[in-house]
Amino acid sequence: DGNMLKSNDNNYIASLVKEKGGFGIAFADISTGEFLTTEFSSKDSDPLEKLLSIFSQYDPVELIIPSELKRDERLFLHITDLTKAIIKSYDDYVFDIEESYTLITRHFKISNLEGFGLEGFKLATQSAGGLLAFLKETQRDIIPNIFKINLLHESKNLHLDYVTQRNLELVTSLREKGKDSTLFSVFNQTHTPMGARLLKKIILQPLLNREEIKQRLNIVQKFKDDIFLRSDLREELSFIGDLERFINRVNYTTRTNARDLINIRNSLENIPKIRILLEKAEIPEISEFLTIIYDFREIRSLIEATIKDDSPITVKEGNIIKDGFNEKLDDLRDILNNGMTYILRYEEEQKKRLNLTSGLKVGHNNIMGYYIQITVKTLDSISK
Repeated sequence: DGNMLKSNDNNYIASLVKEKGGFGIAFADISTGEFLTTEFSSKDSDPLEKLLSIFSQYDPVELIIPSELKRDERLFLHITDLTKAIIKSYDDYVFDIEESYTLITRHFKISNLEGFGLEGFKLATQSAGGLLAFLKETQRDIIPNIFKINLLHESKNLHLDYVTQRNLELVTSLREKGKDSTLFSVFNQTHTPMGARLLKKIILQPLLNREEIKQRLNIVQKFKDDIFLRSDLREELSFIGDLERFINRVNYTTRTNARDLINIRNSLENIPKIRILLEKAEIPEISEFLTIIYDFREIRSLIEATIKDDSPITVKEGNIIKDGFNEKLDDLRDILNNGMTYILRYEEEQKKRLNLTSGLKVGHNNIMGYYIQITVKTLDSISK
């Protein structure tokens, strides 16, 4: 249930394969549509350490493995010491390279994996295929929101081994087994769940490229120097909910409700204000991104015109669409709410048509449904 997820944390499910001393691992967060994969071959220095490090970074809540991998006691001693993830075995054949390759290409309707950069990455493909197979079986109503697979490239980020992550208490506290005394908790002044999740990734995956580091520092310096910009932006961001998960629930699940639409509208109303603030700030490093930020006026207007602000929690309760939006719906709703009035009106119309004052009744019960009752005497008079 999406409502039970921790807003500041991703909710990853992972799959793992091992072959000839190398590892392939894939992660997916079905609440956001994120799907990642990578591999560490036996040619890499200490592939097990790299596996445990990335496992620690993404901290999945569930791990899917081929059933034959359960026999690797040494590997699972490391994993169970590192995480509380639920470990489940799955059919071995779905992790086969040919099966995985075919499944991925069919699901995404592509002829090969070059577009994802997965050609030649056998272990990454196997882990991604196994995870995709598991999701297709268990999450049928959500799987359409996964549009691509991203291949993780470690060369773009500073490698932090899992011992370093733990000892530096970057996102998890050693002492309390919690997150109150971590670097993340100190830095986390974000005002949106999306910002908190992004900050965690930034801490765990430091940049290596000098130009990218300089760009990030220039942006930070601008906000540090301009207290009014920082204050105004924080205020606008505080009105934005978890758009990433709201949109995924509305588009791809059956567990959504009208309140998700209201939350989307309320959040989108602040997007134009944020864009104006950033345009006035004149920050060169983010100027190109501002050109692709839309105001979503049509979507906001449509939700405003159709959805009641006090809509019920579940769709089954109805009473979601505003009166006046659809004439046919208004008529049906009027019949539902004023059914007895319609019955009495119909009864009077029939009496008038047949020139009757009594002997005819229109009613309803749970056994027969709607019925017309005519007395024998009245029936004789009508026949004559």
